[in-house]
Amino acid sequence: LDGVLIKSENFQALNLLLEKYRGKVKCIYIDPPYNTGSDEFLYKDGYQHSSWLSMMADRLALGRSLLRADGGLFVSIDENEDARLRLLLEGLFGAEQYRNTIVVARVKKSIKERERVKSLNWGTSYLLFFAASENTLITPPVRQQNGKRQEKWHSFDAPGIRPTMEYEIFGQKPPQGRHWMYSRERALQMIERGELRRNPKTGRIEYKVPPSEGVLLDTNWTDLVESDFDWGFRTEKNVALLERAFSMLVMPNDVVLDFFAGSGTTAHAVINLNRKDGGKRKYILVEMGDWFETVMLPRIKKVVFC
Repeated sequence: LDGVLIKSENFQALNLLLEKYRGKVKCIYIDPPYNTGSDEFLYKDGYQHSSWLSMMADRLALGRSLLRADGGLFVSIDENEDARLRLLLEGLFGAEQYRNTIVVARVKKSIKERERVKSLNWGTSYLLFFAASENTLITPPVRQQNGKRQEKWHSFDAPGIRPTMEYEIFGQKPPQGRHWMYSRERALQMIERGELRRNPKTGRIEYKVPPSEGVLLDTNWTDLVESDFDWGFRTEKNVALLERAFSMLVMPNDVVLDFFAGSGTTAHAVINLNRKDGGKRKYILVEMGDWFETVMLPRIKKVVFC
């Protein structure tokens, strides 16, 4: 399967992994219980946040020891524990290693009628990104353009006086104190290819701007929805979301760890990336629920062998 699957309580599994993988994991991704009160996380009455944070602190501290110096951590979370989790991670990694909070869209809720309520529905969830150290560098992802690209034209003149670049084209010279951007020979070639024109409305000389291959993304990933339900798992994550996150950080021979593995989306994303670029990334997944056999293992086998 090109990866390691461990059925275990994750604190015990992380202790086991320390001997072999200490300082060798490039990326950790986890999707822990969101501590909403409707999940399966158990806590003492009145200590909901502290019990959850204690559970997370123990496991994240072990995970921190597994990371390479140039590695990083992604954690999916929502508004219930976002602020407290960030403070916890700043304590473990250092406040200076907080890099981003990436915003992801949620599945939209529909209602039959509008009612008076206390607050708006939350339309987003978050992906916290922390670096292991200042040595951690990323490649910002690019969203590919869909559909027909819009044709754009830009003014062909530039500021400054350059006598060799002040020739006449389309019956006119550049405005006073300016020059054409390219030589006369190149301009004639551009005219022949349809890349240089006199705007019929403004009379301005313009050149065609090469279309962009994509859009460089910032922290707004609301073009992606947080969850998929292709494998029938309640908290299943979107494979495309994890592929995008891993592509920022994980090189073709790196190791990815997920110790809240759920339905196995992390493995699915790693397998997809390897197929796209011929990489040999490895994954380590830890899960203790019954769905280890009923959902995760069958899913990964199907993804591998399809």
